[in-house]
Amino acid sequence: MCEELFLRFVFLGLWLFFLGIRSYYGRKAQPASPKRTRQERWEIATRYEHGVFVVLRVVLMVVLILTIAVYVFVPSWLEWAQFFLPTWLRWIGVVMAIITFPFFIWVGRTLGKHVTGQLELREDHQLITTGPYSRIRHPLYLTYLVFNIVTILIATNWFFFLAIIFGLLLLYPRIKAEESMLLDEFGNQYRVYMLHTGMLLPRICQRSKEGQDRS
Repeated sequence: MCEELFLRFVFLGLWLFFLGIRSYYGRKAQPASPKRTRQERWEIATRYEHGVFVVLRVVLMVVLILTIAVYVFVPSWLEWAQFFLPTWLRWIGVVMAIITFPFFIWVGRTLGKHVTGQLELREDHQLITTGPYSRIRHPLYLTYLVFNIVTILIATNWFFFLAIIFGLLLLYPRIKAEESMLLDEFGNQYRVYMLHTGMLLPRICQRSKEGQDRS
């Protein structure tokens, strides 16, 4: 019982640290100016992405935060959704979640002022192709994905599992909308970049083919 309680607070600590990293690099980013009205912010958010997906993502985040609070402080409300995993496997989930944090920081430092919470290009926006972006076009989404999946191992709760699946369904249209925005902005430069990078994983097959061509 004590270990279960401890794991719940470890779970909470991991999420708080994750949100802290996200907030830190968001605040360091170049501010969006001038000050915009709510209508203007909505038009920017839906310029490349359908409004339904924007709303669903916000709803999912609110539900997830509330569920985390309930899971930690009122666990009896979610007992119906619990499933069993060995304790050692849950601790592996903790270790894997911690391992994602250096990657979050790496991506945040690489993006710098270009960190945004919505699909929007900053003033004097540049195409980032260094650091993790030298091999993968969306390392931030990949790290989010891994973090969310491994936290399921810690929580052992079907409710979180369903929330992550729902989040995955929203991830693909978000990526496609972002790539459409970047293609509009950078044109052929981004098309060439796409040829040498993978969306979420490195282009291993592409590299092998290039190696054969050189030999």
